[in-house]
Amino acid sequence: MDDLVNRYTQSNCPALMTIGNHDANHMWSEKHTPGDYSTLITEKEHYSRVIAPLTQHNGENMVVKGENTYYYMDFPDSKVRVIMLNTTDSKFTEGWGHNNSMSDEQVNWFKTKALDTDYAVIVMSHIPFVQAFEEGKNTTSVKSSQILEAVENFVSNGGTFIAYMHGHTHTNETFVDDNGRVHLT
Repeated sequence: MDDLVNRYTQSNCPALMTIGNHDANHMWSEKHTPGDYSTLITEKEHYSRVIAPLTQHNGENMVVKGENTYYYMDFPDSKVRVIMLNTTDSKFTEGWGHNNSMSDEQVNWFKTKALDTDYAVIVMSHIPFVQAFEEGKNTTSVKSSQILEAVENFVSNGGTFIAYMHGHTHTNETFVDDNGRVHLT
């Protein structure tokens, strides 16, 4: 992870990353040190190793709420805001917990801060917000309906929405939901 962040932050262009469901090291931990959660990478460590270097690289147009792993970046010349959500930020005290859930704090931030813009919006996350890609090979985020509803409220109040972009499925697919919103993997 450190090598990847270093490569991106050495580039001459903006670099944005979102945390994925394997990034906490839980698979290695479960296999090699079952019951010992000290080898898991915490949210605080993700912030310091991934988000903080990106913030330094990207400058003032990248806005992070505190030391969290979700943020947005404005592109003033294009009037576009890219919102990076962490679909695995549910806080855990022991073990991995939910690896497809967003904290209430993040959802509230998304609704009240990230979508508070006149710019067109792109929403990026690792886990998709719709169950439409290669049925059975992905899950949706536990808080998907709240994110989708917030975007619809944003659009109904005059906002411009471009697309959702996701990883997780290991496929290249496009899906248009019932509201006409594009989801790309």
